[in-house]
Amino acid sequence: MITSPSRAALIIIAVVIGSALAGAAVDHAIVLRNPRRFQPVFFTTGAEAAELRRSDMLKRLTDELSLRPEQRAAIDSIMRRTDSVLRDLRIEMQPRVQQALDSSRRQIEGHLDSAQRASFQARQPARHWRIR
Repeated sequence: MITSPSRAALIIIAVVIGSALAGAAVDHAIVLRNPRRFQPVFFTTGAEAAELRRSDMLKRLTDELSLRPEQRAAIDSIMRRTDSVLRDLRIEMQPRVQQALDSSRRQIEGHLDSAQRASFQARQPARHWRIR
């Protein structure tokens, strides 16, 4: 008969192996079967980031839908126009968003003492956006 410490060790080993198998099964079921949910994050900014996102989307659409060259060209044109419209909207909305953020910061700072205010201001990101 197996002693208590040996039995406990076997149970722990079985739990570890079972957990590893369950984790691998979840990884396979979620990540590998739906690769679009786990796309790489782009850390570029402005026009370069928009170009990377657009070209990545166009490549995926081409692969998934077997687009013909004329379809690919038409969709690329649509996506470029959409990027332009979105850029214009961001530029148009930027002052209003900035005003709301600045107002919020001023209100928060109004409730802080001088030491807290200095710490709060040091933690704030850059206050103005750069849209390309």
